[in-house]
Amino acid sequence: MASLSSMFSDFVSAQYDNFESFPEWYTEHYDVFRGKLREVKINSGTFFALSNARNAIYMMWWWNNSEDSVKVTFEVNQDGDRLESTKQQLTEWLAANGYDDPQPDGKKQKMAITCESIGDVVSLFSEFMS
Repeated sequence: MASLSSMFSDFVSAQYDNFESFPEWYTEHYDVFRGKLREVKINSGTFFALSNARNAIYMMWWWNNSEDSVKVTFEVNQDGDRLESTKQQLTEWLAANGYDDPQPDGKKQKMAITCESIGDVVSLFSEFMS
């Protein structure tokens, strides 16, 4: 018969760590993301994040741990003249943050840039949400 302390030690060592799959950069900068992400998806080797809306704009990115650069997409949730005006303001904001050439990304509401590292994404996200 095993002792209670031995059984408890076995139980503790067998527990699954829910936070083990979070990338280190995410947990290090959790204060930047807390309450500002609408959706997070984590698979082995990839991480997807979608921000809450900020002035009718969403910021999203897929991070792959085997790649240095990260594609960041912005989606404007507007139509017509307001869409074009907001996209122009977003383009100017991106230029002020060092991203001069956003590209169309699939549909007219989306624009994409490439960040050199996940650290650049974290900095841009912090600036976007401020």
